[in-house]
Amino acid sequence: MKGATHPCLREQDITELAESMKVLADPNRLRILCLLLKGEKCVCEVERAMEISQQLASHHLNVLKEAGFLRSRRKGSSMYYSIEQAKLDTLTKTIQRYFTVPNCSRTIEKKGACRANEKSVSTVTKSKVSAGKRRIVEERPLTASRGRRGK
Repeated sequence: MKGATHPCLREQDITELAESMKVLADPNRLRILCLLLKGEKCVCEVERAMEISQQLASHHLNVLKEAGFLRSRRKGSSMYYSIEQAKLDTLTKTIQRYFTVPNCSRTIEKKGACRANEKSVSTVTKSKVSAGKRRIVEERPLTASRGRRGK
């Protein structure tokens, strides 16, 4: 279809997705999210569990909070952080909307690899290794019908 564009080329959500992914690109921040999925923690608990300094734990917690992934509350002199589930849900839905193959069954585990229109987006690559370097000699699309008799 001439003139048709994919939604990710024109929607603001893709920009927000990119910003969220930048925040999550740090392994410490991903570990903190995993830790907080088990429940609310104070900075000192995060610091101990991750074996990082209080300053580094606070920095990562603040970055996650500013990006909307965490909420915080103060209790005495301690700051407690917990997951902002709505942000994670929105992120998950956005990723699924842009990167799920059309006509793909949600039960991939039961049905195997997902195919759209009986063609795979994979490629077959033939390569040769000489002098310790790999050189691609042929690359062609792999279709679901390839290798079947009578098709």
